[in-house]
Amino acid sequence: DVEETIKWYERIKALIEEHNKKPLRTGGIARDWSFGYTPLLSRFAQNISANISGQMLTTKLAAHESALEQMMKIFSSGGRQNIALIGADGAGKSTVVSAFAEMLIDGHQGVPGSLMYQQVFMLDASSLVSVASGRGELENLVTMILNEAFLSKNVILCLDNAQLFFEEGVGSVDLSNVLLPILEAGRLRMILTMDEQRFLQISQTKPQLAHALNTIAIQPSSESETMKIMRDQLVLFEVQHKVRYMYQALAEAYRVGDRYVQDLVMPGKALKILEAAASYASDGLVTAQSVDDAIEKTLGIKISVASLSDEREKLLNLESLIHQRMINQSRAVTVVSDA
Repeated sequence: DVEETIKWYERIKALIEEHNKKPLRTGGIARDWSFGYTPLLSRFAQNISANISGQMLTTKLAAHESALEQMMKIFSSGGRQNIALIGADGAGKSTVVSAFAEMLIDGHQGVPGSLMYQQVFMLDASSLVSVASGRGELENLVTMILNEAFLSKNVILCLDNAQLFFEEGVGSVDLSNVLLPILEAGRLRMILTMDEQRFLQISQTKPQLAHALNTIAIQPSSESETMKIMRDQLVLFEVQHKVRYMYQALAEAYRVGDRYVQDLVMPGKALKILEAAASYASDGLVTAQSVDDAIEKTLGIKISVASLSDEREKLLNLESLIHQRMINQSRAVTVVSDA
C-alpha cells in the first residue's frame, strides 16, 4: 500500500508539472472563426473538445493506445470516415472518445493537418429520442444535425449509445434509412459507441450496417490499469464531493466491484462504487468501510468481513456445517458439498 501511495503522489505531481510546462495549444479564437456556425450542435450535443481545453488530467490511457492509433489512421485515410467503438458498458468507450478529442486539440500531439483542431461533439441518442415528438420530427432533426456537422468542416460527430438509432423499442427509434446512407458514403466523420451485445444483434438483422462501419473493440481494463484510472479520477471526485480518499478505498472498490457489480465491466465497476462511497465518508475521509457501506446500501448486499482463509475453512468444512441443519440426509449433503 505504501508503494502504491507513493506512485499515486508521483502521478499527481507529474500531471501538475506537465500541465504548467506544456499547456494545450487549442488553436485559439481563430480556430472557430474559420469554420461554420453550429447552433443545433450547440443545443443538442456536448462539445467534448471545449470541455477538455485547459483541464489538468489527461484521459489518454495505455490500454487505449492501440484504439487511438487506429482512429487516427482511419480518419486520416481516404476510406470511409466512420468508426464504431464496440464494447461492454463500463469498458471506457466514452473515455476513448475524450482522449481522441484531446489529441486533436493539442498541438503537441503531432496529429495530421487534416485533423488538427477538429472538434468532437457527442450526441446522446437517448436524449435526442426524448426531445422529438415522433419519428418524422426525429428524422428531420437528425438530418439537420448531420448536415450542420458536415458543413462546419471542423466537427467529428459522436453518437453515444448509437444502438438506439438502429432498433425499435422503448427509448429507441430505427433511423437506419437516415444514418446508413451517411455511413456508407463515409464523407462525414462520425464516431459511434455501441454495446457489444446489442451491436451483434443489430448486425444480424442489418448486415449492411456492420459492413459500412470501421469497428474497433474496446476491452475492459486490467487491475493495474483500473487502479491508475481510479487514482486519476479521484482528483475530480475529491473536488466535487469535498472529501479525501484513502488508498485502501481504491483497492476495496476494485475488489467488491469485481465481485458484486454485474451490469458493468472494469473500470466502470470500480469507478461507480468509488464515487458512491463519497456519500459514506467519515469525517471527510472515504475509507474501505465507506466503500463497503456504499455497496450494502446501493445493492442491498451484505459485505462479509471474513478473510480468505476463513472462507476457505468454511468451504473445507461445508459438509459438516450442512449436517448441522439437515438431519438424516447424509447422501444428499455429500453430493451437494462435493459439487
